[in-house]
Amino acid sequence: MQEPARRSHTPPRTTSRARPDPGPLNALTLATGGFMDWAWLRDAARVVGARAVADMIPPEPLLVTRWERPVDGRTSLLGRCALVRARAGGDVVTVGRIGADICLPLPTVSKRHLLLERRHGRWSVSDAGSSNGTRVAGKKVRWGETVALADGDIIGVADHVWLQLMLPDALLASLDPTTPPLTFTAHEPGASGCSRAAAPFEGSIMRTELHELLQLVELNRRTGELVVEAPTGDATVRVREGRIVDATFGRAVGPAAVDRLLALRAGTYRFVARAIEPTATTHAIAPLLMDAARRLDGVARAS
Repeated sequence: MQEPARRSHTPPRTTSRARPDPGPLNALTLATGGFMDWAWLRDAARVVGARAVADMIPPEPLLVTRWERPVDGRTSLLGRCALVRARAGGDVVTVGRIGADICLPLPTVSKRHLLLERRHGRWSVSDAGSSNGTRVAGKKVRWGETVALADGDIIGVADHVWLQLMLPDALLASLDPTTPPLTFTAHEPGASGCSRAAAPFEGSIMRTELHELLQLVELNRRTGELVVEAPTGDATVRVREGRIVDATFGRAVGPAAVDRLLALRAGTYRFVARAIEPTATTHAIAPLLMDAARRLDGVARAS
């Protein structure tokens, strides 16, 4: 006699919300270039809670792409994040275009662009001899220099993509659905960007050439006041949205003051973001720098 067919037992559906598939978190193990959508983490936190999502992520910092300059109107890494972890273990993490622990597949990024290193529980960054440079909070990281990092610091890579360092202690708060979500912008951060990027920055003219500083101000469309103190006198340059409103250096004003500034080899500078009233006439920085360079080169040849 043929046995009756057995009925398969299907467990009843429950009304509890299912735990999200942790598969996408495999991207954080650097198996797929190291980047995944930040929005996925926030969505998962709404379902299972911020603590459950944070527990699924290894206790390492994240790099979150907060700003990116579009190429052909498109972005590739904006709103994505990567785990700061070396593939082969150890405390040095490489960032570059290809073959790095964290890959940034962008044409302006060098193959081996920068290094992130952990010492005694603290992270730092150094430039690995890149072609287009590395910046921290707007200041250029020079070859051979190591810059300490803190939670929330912005690392600019090739003036193309800006990554925010998020330490594990800050991750839980950022995933909390009750906190304001991170914003992501398809252009370089300006004076209205995050608080660290917009904070006043200062330094020595011996370590930072003023033409590089002015180029950064123009690139980021900064608004504020650059104050320079030098042995030969003090100077002030007021800029609005990356264009010079006025400049003074002693009795020199306008382009003549910029010429004197670029000839300085000693002194200190400080840029403070503040409101600058619009004027009828402003000056683009790049042409002023080119003209000043020609005049300084002519003076050098004549001497």
